[in-house]
Amino acid sequence: MAASTPVFFEDITIASENPLIANILLFAAVAGRAEIRGPNSFFLQKGSVARFTVFGNTVGFTRLLVRTARGEIVGSLLVSVKDKLTKTFTLNILRDASHRTTDDAVDAQQAKALAIMQSVRDLYLAQANISLFQIGPPNKPKVDGYLGDTIFLDDVGTMIKIATAVQAANIPGADLHIFYTWDVEDRFIAPQGALGVTLLGSCFVDELPPGPTATFTFAHELGHALFLDHNPNPSSIMFKAFSPFLKRFNALEITILNTTGSS
Repeated sequence: MAASTPVFFEDITIASENPLIANILLFAAVAGRAEIRGPNSFFLQKGSVARFTVFGNTVGFTRLLVRTARGEIVGSLLVSVKDKLTKTFTLNILRDASHRTTDDAVDAQQAKALAIMQSVRDLYLAQANISLFQIGPPNKPKVDGYLGDTIFLDDVGTMIKIATAVQAANIPGADLHIFYTWDVEDRFIAPQGALGVTLLGSCFVDELPPGPTATFTFAHELGHALFLDHNPNPSSIMFKAFSPFLKRFNALEITILNTTGSS
């Protein structure tokens, strides 16, 4: 993992709390002055910026600790070292008799969904060391009839129509199935206005343009499919609503993903 330091307004040292799990390599100043101060200990002068690489040695957790000359910890970075796991998924552009009725409309939604999933794949690989592998090109299951402007997944008739369309489209088996809908709700398990609903390994998400909200929604629903619950911290990917905070999985969530997410 490559990273850059922020600007600190006093001299600091950076070291791995447990170098047996992960240690710092290739520490070099981008601006100002940086130098090695001992085994696994690096000095950064006030106002300087350094770039470095974190190398994982064995599976586990450690922290990179930032200390002042007084020994005070003024910053830290959690480092999780995990074996890479692969989870397969299908991407499905849902259609019915009045939604996405032309090839151009389907192709436009497919392009958006692929762009969103690329950002989600990058996120899962960077944060949880999980590789999301798409099985085949996007599928285009078409429901016979009309699902409505809002798709209510708690309606038995709706689910039968979707299941029939999935079977007719010969969607291959995978660990996860993502359905890019237009507006989806479940009046029993999700609050009104939810941007996505997950039922077992199938994630249904609203039609969203590529961007932070879409990335968060897809990643959040995939987290549910991999057995993560909601997190009350608004900076968590598993927070129950979108918020402007930087989105991350915490250490426990990463552990669960790498346990329940194992193939």
